[in-house]
Amino acid sequence: MTTLEAPPRTKRRVASVPSQRRDDLHHDPWLVPLGEDFEALVNEVFELMEASCPRPKRQRSDATQRRRDTLANVMANLAVLQSLGRNEAGIAISAKKTGTRVYINGKLRPTRYHRQAQPQEVLLKVVDEMESLGLITRQRGSRRGGRTTIWPTFSLARDLAPGGVPLPLTRLPGAETVILKAPEPTTNKRRHWEKKPKVLVEYEDTDETRLMRTEMAAINTALGSVDIKFDGKQQPLVHLTRRFQIEHPQDPPRFDRHGRLYDGFWEYLRKEQRGRITIDSHPVAEADFSGFFVQACYAEAGIELPPGDPYSVDGLAREDTKAAMSALLCKNGPMRQLPESLEHLRLEGWTGRKVQEAMSRKHPAIAHLFGRGTGMKLMFIESSIMVEVLLRLISRGVVALPLHDGLIAQSKCIEECAATMGEVSEHVLGKPLIVSIKNYVR
Repeated sequence: MTTLEAPPRTKRRVASVPSQRRDDLHHDPWLVPLGEDFEALVNEVFELMEASCPRPKRQRSDATQRRRDTLANVMANLAVLQSLGRNEAGIAISAKKTGTRVYINGKLRPTRYHRQAQPQEVLLKVVDEMESLGLITRQRGSRRGGRTTIWPTFSLARDLAPGGVPLPLTRLPGAETVILKAPEPTTNKRRHWEKKPKVLVEYEDTDETRLMRTEMAAINTALGSVDIKFDGKQQPLVHLTRRFQIEHPQDPPRFDRHGRLYDGFWEYLRKEQRGRITIDSHPVAEADFSGFFVQACYAEAGIELPPGDPYSVDGLAREDTKAAMSALLCKNGPMRQLPESLEHLRLEGWTGRKVQEAMSRKHPAIAHLFGRGTGMKLMFIESSIMVEVLLRLISRGVVALPLHDGLIAQSKCIEECAATMGEVSEHVLGKPLIVSIKNYVR
């Protein structure tokens, strides 16, 4: 293990500062180091911090231990980057002092979502001190630029993966898996393409939420029972969450909008990278619903889906058509302006109205659903189908990695997965949806 010293600020070296933010990982307060080597490294860094940073003469008796535990958690998160081998990624953290609170009866209070032993002000203080000692590099967030992101410098990155082997880590119990959010209430005017930040919303448990939490526990337990690797490297423990959304923090809690599963490392990979995953040393393939939103709309309307690619629209690339369909189904009211995902079309003469007209000509049978905010309901249907698919597969001894509208599984099991997706979609929507299988090129 390298002996750490605080380098002069002018000589701080950065492992890499990525230009792309899509691969950033969200800070996980429940990760902790595992094993004597990792604990020894944490102690070494902590002693350096305590010796270099002044402390108040009078402080709470548990303040020192809280700082040490928070440091251990930050280092465990940084170790995830080393285990993933993704130098372009960073750890995104909330720099808001209210980051560990949620809205309860219109007021911000600490709640079920956060590790109570790690106050936000302590986390931010530890990050400040690690940066001042040259252990991490920080890119500060902004209202338009996303969250604050941190990366280990070369010396710390090397110590987190001695000999190229990342130090082991584990998870503390107690992390919430059923998450409810709402757009942050604000009086600030935003441009049409700017997304409102989301805040966590507290809720009282019901039979519905308890069942969902039990389902998520079964899925996470199954994922923890298999050996999931990327490029032959062991991946961090998986802890999927299911996220729901309401319109306003003070609205009554409900769990029938959104509901998609998040926090699997494979969700952050590009499509061409997914083939580098193995499950129990077996190669994988992918099964997904072909245009879920379109198929689900036609199924609910009791109309047969027209033949051909539902995302083939003259003058629009397929990815732009998919983004347009999602935007039209999620928004309330007509598309008068292009959403952020389609802003590049402005140079080609497209407007929001023209996009909606083109999509309506392609799908006249479901055009009445555009601008009615049905997207959140469709996401809930999609996620409910995927949860049931995962549970049925687990009961048959098959563990799959969920995507929003599909899954990744061992190649030898992919036909069974596709068949199960058809069975569950028929049970939910009254007819089986079309499922496509993608065998990755390796």
